[in-house]
Order: sequence, then structure tokens, then C-alpha cells
Amino acid sequence: MATILLYKRGGALFPVDDKDRERLRRVGQGEIVGFEHKKARNWKNHRRYFRFVEETFAMQDEFANEKVWRKYLQCLAGHYDLNVLTNGKTFYVPRSIAWAELEEPDFQELFGQCVDAFIDWYEKRYGPLPHEAMMRVMGFL
Repeated sequence: MATILLYKRGGALFPVDDKDRERLRRVGQGEIVGFEHKKARNWKNHRRYFRFVEETFAMQDEFANEKVWRKYLQCLAGHYDLNVLTNGKTFYVPRSIAWAELEEPDFQELFGQCVDAFIDWYEKRYGPLPHEAMMRVMGFL
């Protein structure tokens, strides 16, 4: 099941971008689909966040998987649940950033915390973030 973001104009619903247009195109003529109305987060901000993750993933060489990198950034930013095992050891599980789980103000806060966390993480490992890279990262705020 895919989520398709739509906007309303003149009594009709339209996909917000090419990805959603393609998803909607896959719905066959006469096919019945379910519809659940939710006030969506800012979809442009959501996609910008994933561009930020992609950009910062390319700036490091410790993680081989972008999804793992994204979840690591979320934990660095404090967006996690701390779990305790029966032996007393703890581990972190990143919280969901799914549309249904996180409202826009909370997502914006997380996004800013991820930017700050990345800069701290980068500078501890590699030294000062080069000016050009800093400008790219700060452009996401």
C-alpha cells in the first residue's frame, strides 16, 4: 500500500508531484481505492529532510547504508527510545518519523536537531566542516 499525497483544486484531487502522479497512475481504471483524509505534514519539508540525509551520507565514510545512517542521525538528535535489557544493558531504538507518528512542528524540531547533530558528529571526527559543505548543510535549515 502506497501513500499518495494529493491537493484539492476546484473540487478535484491532484497528486502533489511526479512521484505521487506515478503512484496514482498505477491505480487501474475502475479500481476502487480506500481514502483516508489526514492533514499532511509539509511534504516539501519531508522530502528536503531526505535530501539532507542523502547529502550528509555522502560526506562521511563510516556508514555503508543510507537508511542506517538516517536512523543513526535521528538517535544523535535525541529522537529515540531507550530500552533496558534484563541484564541491565541499554540500547537505543530510533522513533518513527512516519506521517502518522509525527506532527509538523515536531518534525521541524527534529530536522533542526539532526542538522546540529550532524555538524557536531562531523567536526569531532574530521575537524571543521569545510565552508562549502557547511553552506550545503545549513541550506537545509
